[in-house]
Amino acid sequence: MITRIQRRQRRAMRTRYKLLQNNLANKPLLSVFISHDNIYAQVQHEGKTLVACSTLTVEGSRKKTNKSFASLIGKQIAEKALKQNIATVIFNRGYRKFNPVGKLGAFVNSARDAGLCI
Repeated sequence: MITRIQRRQRRAMRTRYKLLQNNLANKPLLSVFISHDNIYAQVQHEGKTLVACSTLTVEGSRKKTNKSFASLIGKQIAEKALKQNIATVIFNRGYRKFNPVGKLGAFVNSARDAGLCI
């Protein structure tokens, strides 16, 4: 019997494998992880983290996983990436399903609005 955690791990590995196989231009990956309390994002290339951002440094309530915090982190990661001359990235959603009106949608839309090409 496959547990819920094993299903998530398989889905994340499948998503990452497909992204890396189709990454012909050798672009960096924008990975996002949403835990119960915080949102973490990082731009990585060939296993090295180039830019990272999370809600740990943002002042506010204890639980920082709503859409407003997701859009704030998307804007911050885009600004940091553009300072490092990273203009285009490939979005790695991990095991989460992408919903355009959800947290990941708010994250991606704010990163695009800040100038990052996803």
